[in-house]
Amino acid sequence: MSTVKYGSLEEFILKEKPNKAFVIGIGGGGDILATIPTANWLRMLGISVTLGAVIWERWVVDPVPGPIQMEEMRNVDVICERIGIVNEKSYAIRGGKKVIPQIVNAARVLKEDMVAIDVSGGVQGVLKCLKMFVESENYDIVIGIDSGGDVLAVGGEKELWSPIADQIMLATLANLESPNAIGIFGLGTDGELPLNYIIERLKNIVRAGGYLGLRGITNKDIEMLEELMKHVITETTRAAINAAKCIDNSNIIRSGTRRVDLSLGILIPITVYLSTHVLFKQSKMAKAIVNTKSVWEVRDILNGMGIFTEIDLEIKIMEALKKGEKPNPYEIKENWYKTIGKDIT
Repeated sequence: MSTVKYGSLEEFILKEKPNKAFVIGIGGGGDILATIPTANWLRMLGISVTLGAVIWERWVVDPVPGPIQMEEMRNVDVICERIGIVNEKSYAIRGGKKVIPQIVNAARVLKEDMVAIDVSGGVQGVLKCLKMFVESENYDIVIGIDSGGDVLAVGGEKELWSPIADQIMLATLANLESPNAIGIFGLGTDGELPLNYIIERLKNIVRAGGYLGLRGITNKDIEMLEELMKHVITETTRAAINAAKCIDNSNIIRSGTRRVDLSLGILIPITVYLSTHVLFKQSKMAKAIVNTKSVWEVRDILNGMGIFTEIDLEIKIMEALKKGEKPNPYEIKENWYKTIGKDIT
């Protein structure tokens, strides 16, 4: 496995002088927007940047459980079984319906092709294709960006809602031979891990030597993200921008199930860069799923560890929608934990 070898990402850039970078939104949905501040910074330094993201939409966009698979995509240049180049005309067919991933909406606004990553093949499926793609395109560094910070979870946190995509990508990058790092954009803006817990996790990572620097949001980033948000569905980036503009101290997201603490204002929409290797070592989830070849296998392993996942939520939401009922995500999660004898209230 390879991570940035220097004390900071900036030092890596200054000494290694990378020409090409691949920046990936690792959590699916609107995480493609979390890549923008990092991409703008790298491009300002003269580095060519390709943007990518996991293709897994929130249930309000795509109620079919699980990530979008590459074979469900249309108007895409398939590079490998789990990787394809999307453009402004790309879309997916899910459950007989047309679904437009947020990465496609971003590609339309920015007028650039982007890289879609299908995590349905588990860690090994993504790793095989990512390794081939990174080597064939001669990327000097890969940076995985998580919006909010739930990738910092180690497993067992009662506030965790969607660990699968993040942990698959964390385990993948930790086993990628090319230099790489993890970035956290918008601390706590996904409404999963509490802000105070995120800060404690960051302290642990710093103590373990995993801190690679941080960068604040710029006015250019804010302008670009505000334009993108007119077309890309995202609650986390909107919360980050509200914090940047000191508009409010809290946001309610995810159908009222989560509250986002924005009390730190402009300090919320920073991007913190971390060692993939250190983060991987501290995550019992990522280590447990390294050999998986299916997203459903990942779900089974995490369920066996007593961890609720986004697939469990999506399955129950689909069942409710088929009955014509309004799904209650928090009730679904609470009932799931009751079945394993765990109280999350």
